[in-house]
Amino acid sequence: MQNRVKPSSPSILKLQNAAQRGDRGAESRFWRRATKTKTPLVEPMASDPTHRWVTYVWRGDRRIHSVGLISPQTAFGTIDQLERVPRTQVWYRTFKVRNDGQGTYMLLPNPPSVVPADLFGYLALWRKAKPDPLNPISFSSAVNPDYPKGGLGGHHWSVLQLPNAPHHSELEAGPRLPRGTISTYRIRSRTLKNKRKIWVYRPPGERPLTQETPVVIFFDGFRYMTDAAAPTVLDNLIHRKRIPPTLAIFVDQLDGATRNRELPGYPPFGRFLVRELMPWIRKAVGFSPSPNRTVLAGMSYGGLASMYWASRHPRLFQNVISQSGSMGVSPPGIDEPVALARYFMHRPKLPLKIYMDVGRYEARSETENDVGHLGANRHVRDILRVRGYPLLYREYCGGHDFFCCRQGLVDALRWILS
Repeated sequence: MQNRVKPSSPSILKLQNAAQRGDRGAESRFWRRATKTKTPLVEPMASDPTHRWVTYVWRGDRRIHSVGLISPQTAFGTIDQLERVPRTQVWYRTFKVRNDGQGTYMLLPNPPSVVPADLFGYLALWRKAKPDPLNPISFSSAVNPDYPKGGLGGHHWSVLQLPNAPHHSELEAGPRLPRGTISTYRIRSRTLKNKRKIWVYRPPGERPLTQETPVVIFFDGFRYMTDAAAPTVLDNLIHRKRIPPTLAIFVDQLDGATRNRELPGYPPFGRFLVRELMPWIRKAVGFSPSPNRTVLAGMSYGGLASMYWASRHPRLFQNVISQSGSMGVSPPGIDEPVALARYFMHRPKLPLKIYMDVGRYEARSETENDVGHLGANRHVRDILRVRGYPLLYREYCGGHDFFCCRQGLVDALRWILS
């Protein structure tokens, strides 16, 4: 899906030709148009009405010798380079994007010549990147106040959203929307030897919770509460009677290093779920959730954890929401990509209902032993279909992005809880 194209967008071609002719006013006219129409530049393709030219631009000066781009079309762990239109300070990068494309992006003036190979070095570049000054639509990822430095939030993105991109009204909190309540707890784990916050969402209204009340356990709980707007989504879906009154448990993953250790099939985390978290939930909410009404939900490593632990403990968890799940990453000690697919192929069929989504721009691998999110998810999808699992699988035109995740969450909850 990484479609690098030659500078074919009408605006860039027009500027190139004018600059080559020595038209000194061409660059000023270009920036006046860009300021009026906003960026990135989105232009129709005469030969293909299902796609648009999308051109990311940056206004440089003599201090700028290169400009990096982090976008839906950029492979995670890499930075694309913008090109400069000769005889101007217009830096640009053009892609062919489907009409329902969406996602977030940032620009990085004068990026390092070598992109850090480790995850946290790469994420440190995000903090130096800047939103697009000519794009009025932005998306900010929240900072977990308990982990202001080691967390994964705190970035300010610009938003690309093409005409046919999905946008669910359930993400908006109207003034008359009945709100659920959120209570904060702290739970100490003897298994994991750490302590974390747990947020419990209770649906609006006075109805008593029963064993048949759906329970959704979100990994990366802080980000689902903030970046994914999960409480607002639940409020809207419950109010519109699209799902029954639902209890939600948001599990904090602490800092980034702890998250990346615990979520990809870490055996002590599985013991924490079964021996500590589930008994705590029964005590905190006053009832034992029914396995066929209990959902594990997460994105990226959280999506992998949801699928992995439901497959190991189907007597407790029989519903899965995996959003852009890291299916190519195998549990510790297994040096084989997409080991989860082989597990589902060779084990007896389990009583699981599964929602999966993944971005069409997640095609490139992050490591040598990773086939990439898109390919890995398609492989697991095919195995689940062959085995006859109840499955809803979606591919959205975007990347590894909580902005896209929040759109898919509406569809996931409606399907899995309907």
